[in-house]
Amino acid sequence: MGLNLETELIVVSGAGHGLKQMTDNPISPSREVVGQIVLEFFIKPLVIQVNND
Repeated sequence: MGLNLETELIVVSGAGHGLKQMTDNPISPSREVVGQIVLEFFIKPLVIQVNND
């Protein structure tokens, strides 16, 4: 049984490895926004799988 996961490329400007700020400008999108996107990527499939079991 496989999960049908959607993918999304998030281009983050002004950041290096680990979303470390590399310029005087803030990273965009913010670390908080990227974190929320990543969290939703993992949570949504788990919730769908639990509800279908």
